Formats: sequence, C-alpha cells, structure tokens
Amino acid sequence: DVQRVGSGLADLDAAVGASLVISSPSVSFGPIPNGSGQTRSATVTVTNVSGSAVTAPVSVEDSTGSGTFSASATSVSLAAGASTTVTVSFTAPKQAAGGGTQAILHLGDAAHAALYAYLS
Repeated sequence: DVQRVGSGLADLDAAVGASLVISSPSVSFGPIPNGSGQTRSATVTVTNVSGSAVTAPVSVEDSTGSGTFSASATSVSLAAGASTTVTVSFTAPKQAAGGGTQAILHLGDAAHAALYAYLS
C-alpha cells in the first residue's frame, strides 16, 4: 500500500548513506476517467549524491488495481554529483474497474518512490 510505505519509520542509516535520491518520494497521476484508455506521464529527477559513479536498475513493481505503470529506463548510470530524468507512465485500460492503482518505482536498493493513480 503506497499510503503505508515505511509505516512512518525512518531508516536514518539508509538516508545518511544514500547514493541516489529521487526528486519526489511519490508520484500521483491524479484521477483518470474510468475506461478511458488514457496514458499519463510524469518525470522524476534522479541524482547521484555519493562521491563515486553509481549504476542502478530501474523497475516498477508491486502494481495493484487496474492499469499499468512503466518507466522509460531500465537502468541509470550516473557520475558523482550527476543527475538524469526518468519518465514514469500510467496507462488506464479501457473498460477497467474504478478505484486506486499503485506501484513502487525502484532504483535498485538505492531509492524508491510510490506511484498512484485513481480511476474515476
């Protein structure tokens, strides 16, 4: 459940030792007309905050509800201090049931962001 990711507990050791950060901890695609077949996209910035180059796989996992989330990249490779963008998309199926749909954008074990869309 993207509303409960982390259950309010902060892993300070992981935060202090982070190598990658995502510009937003969550991405909402807002309400999408039920059965519209629409695709919506959002861009997040990924920044390497470590002192060395980092490569991480990009994946979207744990999708629930109707619709499909996807990412424009399968991996990111960043020099120390560098940034790049990743486009995340949500496609609502035609004739889908209404309700919330959620997933998690993962950058390996380095960072993650919650993804959410509501089919209205």
